[in-house]
Amino acid sequence: MRSAHPTTVASTTVIAQCDSALLSDGWDEVWSDYDLVRGATIRPVVELMLERVAMGEKPELGKICVHSSNARGAAWICAQLQDHYRVQRVCRSRCGASSGRCD
Repeated sequence: MRSAHPTTVASTTVIAQCDSALLSDGWDEVWSDYDLVRGATIRPVVELMLERVAMGEKPELGKICVHSSNARGAAWICAQLQDHYRVQRVCRSRCGASSGRCD
């Protein structure tokens, strides 16, 4: 299904770009993987989001979808953000079925 909304992709490997993108006017969905390239993780981005929340500058995000084969990493993202955002853990099995609640 196609969306009528434009799609924007922001690379979280460059924290400054991510900060700028998150603080722009609202996102319907943000998809997050824990493990990034070359051993990097999403932790600095999540910590940046939490800092913004603490400063009263909470980024306006409709839903955060967490997809990762790293179960501990995905659980960490959910635990950090679920008090502040609607967070959905997306798990894919071999058959392609998905489930949608944080552990």
